[in-house]
Amino acid sequence: DIYAWDESGNTEKCIVFFFLIPDETVDCYYEMQEINGYILDPSGQPIVNAQVVLHASIPEYPKVVQTNDQGYYEFTNFLLGIDFEITVSKEDSYISNVTTLDLVKLQHHMLGLSALPSAHHAFAGDVDDDGDLRARDLLTLRKLIFGVITELPETLPWRVIDSAYDFNDPTGLPGYPDNHRQNIIGGPFTQAPYNFVGVKMGNVTY
Repeated sequence: DIYAWDESGNTEKCIVFFFLIPDETVDCYYEMQEINGYILDPSGQPIVNAQVVLHASIPEYPKVVQTNDQGYYEFTNFLLGIDFEITVSKEDSYISNVTTLDLVKLQHHMLGLSALPSAHHAFAGDVDDDGDLRARDLLTLRKLIFGVITELPETLPWRVIDSAYDFNDPTGLPGYPDNHRQNIIGGPFTQAPYNFVGVKMGNVTY
């Protein structure tokens, strides 16, 4: 509504409609887009009910979905021209899927008897999160398995990274990144799917 008044205080209003017609050289019509991907463990098995958050500096964000029984997530029906960030987390008990076999495998790896097959597996054994595999990791893992502690004090139950991350040493313990996010600039989102790998800390026997 637009209001007008005179010196005597008399007022009147009218309703005004604006119709914007862009120049033919200006692309104002953004196509509706979709962002999707998979959250898998190092063996390629789906991580179910992982929380995936889509962040943007506009109203109605962040938006949250959970992965399905195939580890798949998707966000639909939004416009190009917006920068997004995806973050992933997974709630779980620390002891879930961690057994004495993990303790044995980790010890064999540290003694040079049988190497763990990948950087993801090695990182899962770094339960004190100090960037190396030491006797302290064995001690902490043993306490967790036998119920002396119920949580790993230095790390989350799951750690998640961009699946495209390139490890310098694919078989040793690298500086495992805390790279649980992917940035998406503007669009169109031709790089989809946006996949992640999740590691259950303490579970080295995927």
